[in-house]
Amino acid sequence: MTDPVDILVVEDNPQEAEQIRHALREDKSLGQVAVARDGDEALAFIFGKGARSNFRLRALPKVIFLDLKLLRGSGLEVLKRLRLDARTRSIPVMVLLSSRDERALLASHRLGASSHLFKSADADRFAEIVRAAGRRR
Repeated sequence: MTDPVDILVVEDNPQEAEQIRHALREDKSLGQVAVARDGDEALAFIFGKGARSNFRLRALPKVIFLDLKLLRGSGLEVLKRLRLDARTRSIPVMVLLSSRDERALLASHRLGASSHLFKSADADRFAEIVRAAGRRR
């Protein structure tokens, strides 16, 4: 068992994951932040199943930041699984997009994304957007 996690970041790019995690940790009121490196790890983290089930949460995250383009396990598939399960259906999922891909945007909206955040080259601006999204829970 691990300590309760308030925010789960699902991001396979280590630099972007660290940027998001750092932005969220700057605001202590947001709570504990954990990072899953791909969709499979995110699902194991949340549901406690599979090869990476060592995470086993005491409580579900209050908000999830989810990159749609992951190396293993599609972000859309993660979002779909979250919305199909009664335990996770109401968790706000902030979808992270690196481009204005209209198909990905519409697909994630149809699957119940709470919000869409576009990754920005302006690190300070993106950090503030991430913190503001984290407070929306």
